[in-house]
Amino acid sequence: MGRLRHATARDERRSASALDARLAVRTAAALLLAGAVPMTIAAGLQRTASPAAIAGLAESAAVLAALLVALELAGRPSTAAAYAAELAGLGIVAGVVAVTGESASPYAAFFLFPLVHAAAFQPRWRAAVAAAAGVALYLTPLAYQAHVAADFGRLAATAAPLAVLAGLVVHLAVDRLRSERARLAQREAQALEMAEVDELTGVGNYRRFHRALASECARSRRHGQPFSLLVLDLDGFKAINDELGHQAGDEALRQVAQALTAQLRAEDVLCRQGGDEFAVIAVGAGAEEADDLGGRLTEAVAAAAERGLDYPLSASCGSATDAGAGSAPDQLLAQADRALRESKLDARPQRAPAAPRRAASRRVAALGALARALALAQDELAVVELGVLHVADALPAATVEIWRRRAPGMPPVLVARGQPPDGGRPEPSEADGDGATPDPAQVQEVLRSNRLIASNSAGAGQMLVPISHAGQPSGVLCTSSTQPDATSLERRRLALAMAGQIGWGLAAVEALREAGPVAARRVVPAAARGAATEHVADLAVSVGRRLGLSDTESTTLRRAAEVHDLGLIGVPAGLLLRPARLSHEEARILHEHPLIAERLLRAVPGLRDAARVLRHVHERYDGTGYPDRLAGERIPLASRILHAAITFEAMVSPRPYRDPVAVDLARAELRRVAGAQLDPDVVVALEDVLESAPPAWARGAGDRKQPFRSGSGLPG
Repeated sequence: MGRLRHATARDERRSASALDARLAVRTAAALLLAGAVPMTIAAGLQRTASPAAIAGLAESAAVLAALLVALELAGRPSTAAAYAAELAGLGIVAGVVAVTGESASPYAAFFLFPLVHAAAFQPRWRAAVAAAAGVALYLTPLAYQAHVAADFGRLAATAAPLAVLAGLVVHLAVDRLRSERARLAQREAQALEMAEVDELTGVGNYRRFHRALASECARSRRHGQPFSLLVLDLDGFKAINDELGHQAGDEALRQVAQALTAQLRAEDVLCRQGGDEFAVIAVGAGAEEADDLGGRLTEAVAAAAERGLDYPLSASCGSATDAGAGSAPDQLLAQADRALRESKLDARPQRAPAAPRRAASRRVAALGALARALALAQDELAVVELGVLHVADALPAATVEIWRRRAPGMPPVLVARGQPPDGGRPEPSEADGDGATPDPAQVQEVLRSNRLIASNSAGAGQMLVPISHAGQPSGVLCTSSTQPDATSLERRRLALAMAGQIGWGLAAVEALREAGPVAARRVVPAAARGAATEHVADLAVSVGRRLGLSDTESTTLRRAAEVHDLGLIGVPAGLLLRPARLSHEEARILHEHPLIAERLLRAVPGLRDAARVLRHVHERYDGTGYPDRLAGERIPLASRILHAAITFEAMVSPRPYRDPVAVDLARAELRRVAGAQLDPDVVVALEDVLESAPPAWARGAGDRKQPFRSGSGLPG
């Protein structure tokens, strides 16, 4: 990203030099024309001794001005052309002085204009040459005029130094302005770098990525040149955070970024998408080159892990190529995401390390991995394939099947079947006798009763788990295993939780296919919607209007507020309802929900802007939030507003583990966290809204007298 800063500064310098050249040429042409007019008038009125000579010199000045204008119109202005015009102007003035009275000529004052112009626009040595030439020409009558006017000597003794001093003052003033402009350009380049650089890894962030992708798509559309987009996801990265801590995880990300950068050309763009995802824009690369680059990048990640980490790490890569047709950025990104998902399905997932873990920790890790995978899914087939893959690896099970009921009254059909990693990748197929096949009558019974059925026979344990959403079963997850504890209580709990997440994933892709905020809101689990989203939306829009949001921005804010809990479909319901402080591992899973919401919504044309708002809704004003640790005004204003509205609504609404808080106490808490968690200006606007028109739903809030404490349920 240093290249970005240097390139920006270089572009700023070039732009400034071009502007100086244009101004120099334009003002030089204006001065020549301004001098030609009085000379032409004087020649026409026969007020000079040599009207023909004056007219000729005026014509020369006009022709020179026309040449400068032609250079400007041709797009080739330069300070060198202006310098030539300045010297020529001194010569024209000298000629006019010679034929209009020499030392007594009223045109002698014209020497000052080319001199000051050169001081303003030329380098120091050129300005010095012009000053010397101007003074010499001004004093020339002393050398050849027999009778110099009595006052000329005294006038020359004062006028010449004053003219040189004026030129020097102008040159120093303009030079200082140029230095200030260069300093401002450098600051702008540094600000741009800070705004578009991931602080942890030093590569581009999501803002740089989206800007570069849009620019490259436009260039491809304009010139018909190909380029490729590669998306990488680190496999096993979460285990590094879990086992070695976040400092080790941060160091791993830094080493991965360095390894990826070493494989790229200067013109390629590397960005961190958030979490453990990276994206590369390979300029001018076709499909074959993208495949080759993807292989080198994944090898570089593995090599970096082997050299500098105490934990195995690999990467999956998906790519999409624009062959010059000018694809839309979102379309290209969706293609790369699909390729990444297919790459993950083809690869064998690594098993959890053999180090002993508590059963709850294993369950949380498995559910977090499934939630992250489901965030990539764009259709039903992807959801069931990913579900089979993760269930087979997490339980583990000899065979895993998913049955779906397509319509009420219709018999369920097998849609996906697979085995653990050592059994090969799961593929949708008919039951082929490889492993236990569930009894169709039992599948029907699970769909009817919406209850788990477990059985043990012939040394094999089998579980049939309902896949449901909002209490309505739509499928059955079937597992079979020869292990003694195949149907233990812990495995039943894990199977139920994973089936619930698969149900949410199926509901999400179905609702998002309808491409509407209301449909998307139906996907949010009931546990995540303890308070009505309409309350948050109304409050956020009211605050946004006080802060000057446009109608379009207010509409985007409302849409984001209406689905602000959508990402929680990937969070186990138990985490949402827990009153106690979450463990580090559980918090990591919860903190991924803004990324999940963004992935789910960015493919919907009407919700793309809302997706960007939701990505940053849990960033904190002091920079300690998630997922990108943005701070201050780097957080989008709509995200800051929605964060404050969610925080207030969460405090004054009841939760299963506490009563609602009184509005006055909630407002006091908002003021307390202003500047740390929330934007102080947004808090002031929110208090103004609550003071002038308190929402009806908040007037009946509880009368809890105890202030909030850490871990008591305050979002963010």
